[in-house]
Amino acid sequence: PAIAEEEREYRIGTFAKFRKAGEVLHPEREDARMLDELKRELGSRAFASQYQQRPVPQDGEMVRREWFRRHSTPPETFSRIVQSWDTGIKVGAAHDPSVCITFGEKDGEAFVLDVTVVRAEYPDLRRMVTRTAREYGADVVLMEDKASGQSLIQDIRWQGEGVPVVPVMPVQDKVTRFAAISAMIEAGMVSVPVEAVWLAAFETEVMGFPNARHDDQVDALSQYLNWRRGRKPPKYRIRTL
Repeated sequence: PAIAEEEREYRIGTFAKFRKAGEVLHPEREDARMLDELKRELGSRAFASQYQQRPVPQDGEMVRREWFRRHSTPPETFSRIVQSWDTGIKVGAAHDPSVCITFGEKDGEAFVLDVTVVRAEYPDLRRMVTRTAREYGADVVLMEDKASGQSLIQDIRWQGEGVPVVPVMPVQDKVTRFAAISAMIEAGMVSVPVEAVWLAAFETEVMGFPNARHDDQVDALSQYLNWRRGRKPPKYRIRTL
């Protein structure tokens, strides 16, 4: 890497070179000031690929880790509970999983209460949607109105199970949709727990988008925030979790 990201010793045969974190590789050719200018001109993604030998920058592609607010414990009451589903109906590691992110809204902030990632076939997935909605007392259950999501919406409504499912029809491509909501995260509208069993996988996927192997958690997050834009959380109903 043009700028050392950690202390490391490089050995090639009898030659050894130790680099400190932040050390420039070849200052006579490209000093720190020039590299900073190149990073601004190219953007962090292109700079990481061309100069740091890394396709994904440490601070994230489109969202930085520090943009998320942190909470040790969520509030006891919320104005609304919203779940966002990104669904798949095939099992096996080769197929995309289904993801449900549960948000609690309060004072304009969205607290991520849970992230569930499963690989389940259709009957089990339908039961899981109903069970998860009842567990959290969801006021809104967002689901993409296409492919497997379309069948789930129709089936859940036909069964009359009382799940407040709201169809969402995506527009534009995934990257454009995620770019539209990145400013909401940067503004501190989304809070994640300090610790959670699902947190590391969630952050890895979000920070690595759009080059991460999977993007199902990103899709569920993007779906909720795009739906949320322009909508004010209700203040007349207080939900206790």
